[in-house]
Amino acid sequence: MPIRYDVIIVGGSFAGLAVASRLRGRVLLIDKDEIGEGQTSACGTLLGVPQRLGLMESVLQAQDALVFHLQGRTEVMDTRDHPFCTFDYGRFCRDFANRLNVEILRASAQRVDGDHVITDRGTFAGTCIVDASGWRAVLARTLRPDHADRRRMSYGIETEAPSKGDHLCFWYDPSQVPRGVQWFFPSGPHVRVGVASYAGDAHLRGHLDLFAESLGMPAGQIHGGYFPAGLREPVVGNLFVV
Repeated sequence: MPIRYDVIIVGGSFAGLAVASRLRGRVLLIDKDEIGEGQTSACGTLLGVPQRLGLMESVLQAQDALVFHLQGRTEVMDTRDHPFCTFDYGRFCRDFANRLNVEILRASAQRVDGDHVITDRGTFAGTCIVDASGWRAVLARTLRPDHADRRRMSYGIETEAPSKGDHLCFWYDPSQVPRGVQWFFPSGPHVRVGVASYAGDAHLRGHLDLFAESLGMPAGQIHGGYFPAGLREPVVGNLFVV
């Protein structure tokens, strides 16, 4: 008989960790990677988030303004009353997980069968099952294949280079990236530079190279991927989807 849990969560990044932090009982958190590996996010948020979670050790830099470079003008938003920050993804996730009273299993979730989650390391039963595996929705997709339709998603990639800055900056210029945006996120000794298409265009490497070159920065290792442009259905079959 498979081991039974009160809740099984598939996905150990922001969504899965946030859900786990609100639960009691016997909880199993499953992820195919070690917690803190596999960054896809630009890792920028309100400073109040790591403050409230007690994760300030992960913060790399705080910013007190957002700068929007639009066609023909620049707008600056003062955020001193509610500052933003950039943070270290690995440190944030690992420290968050260490505060949780859950069991963590490194395994690849393959499908759901009733109240059972089948992985490459065995089968586990849960009274409640949460799919927090990101845009791929690995469990929800086994019940409803079109739940992870890339045609309804956005796509973004980012690189990091040694540089400095003070503010979170965004560029919106349809002549550069149609239906998209570019960004510059200072993160301590490095800057994260990225490009996203809200039309789901996955061919952004050329755009990123040109943008980084315009800033005098070499494009290094790249991370990123698809992300939903809006909220999807919160329940698919017997799954909660985050």
